Order: sequence, then C-alpha cells, then structure tokens
Amino acid sequence: MYTCELWHSDDCKISDFCIARRKASRRIWNVPYNTHCELLYCELLYCELLYCELLHCELLYCELLYCELFYCELLHCELLYCELLYCELLYCELLYCELLYCELLYCELLYCELLYCELLYCELLYCELLYCELLYCELLYCELLYCELLYCELLYCELLYCEVLYCELFYCELLYCAMI
Repeated sequence: MYTCELWHSDDCKISDFCIARRKASRRIWNVPYNTHCELLYCELLYCELLYCELLHCELLYCELLYCELFYCELLHCELLYCELLYCELLYCELLYCELLYCELLYCELLYCELLYCELLYCELLYCELLYCELLYCELLYCELLYCELLYCELLYCELLYCEVLYCELFYCELLYCAMI
C-alpha cells in the first residue's frame, strides 16, 4: 500500500488513512496505544518482512512439495510404464509360447496325419497283396479246374476211343463170325 502510484501525495486523506492504519496495527499487535508512530512503523516493517520471509518459506516449501509430488508422479508414471512394458513383454512371451505350442500341435497333427496316411497306404498295399493273392489263388484254382476238365475230357475221349475200338472189334468179330 505504500508508495502506490494511484495516490496523490498532496491529498489530505492520506494522513487520515495512515492514522487509522496505525490504530488498527496497535490493536492487532497488542502494542500500547501511546507507542510512538516511528517505532510502530519500524515494527510493522519488521513484521511485514517476517511475514514476507514466512510467505517466501511457505512458497519454497510448497514448491518443494510440488516438486516432490511431481517427482513422485513421474516415478509413479515410470513405474506404471515399466509395469506396462513388463506386462506387454509377458503378453508377448505368452503369445510366443502359444504360437510355439500351436506349431507343436500342428506338427504333431501333421505327423499323425503322415502316420495315418502311411498306415492307410500300408493297409492299401496289404489289401492289394491280399487281392493279388486271391486273384492268384483263383487263377491257380481255375487252372486246376481247367486241367481237371482237360483230364476228364481226355479220359472221356479215351473211353470213347476205347468204346469205338471195342465196337469196331466187336463188329469185326461179328463180321468174322458171319464170314465163317
């Protein structure tokens, strides 16, 4: 309030204001009413300086608190960021493990399919072998039947031939007998 640019130095209200201010200061500071104005003025300046120092200290303390809070927030943010990075790393590791597991499962399925295909191929080969053996057996049976039929035909032909010969001999004997 001192040396305010808005005050006119020749104004009579300034002295009234200063008197009222000194009276209020005496009451606030519990200073006797007959204290000299100069001492009161010095004491007020001293108190204002103390007040300014206290304010300055409080401001410094507040700034320190603010800096500490800011630092704590930064640390907290860094910790959160580190936790997020750690979680992302864990998630990536889990994804990698799942991919490896899926690849292993896929490989096992492929292996099982290959084994199944080999088994099917082996079964097909076995079935073809069995079929070939059956065909061979049928061919052998058919050859045997054919051979038996040929043998039977040969026997029949021999029998017929023998009968024809017998008949011819009989006929010849009859002729011979008839000629005699």
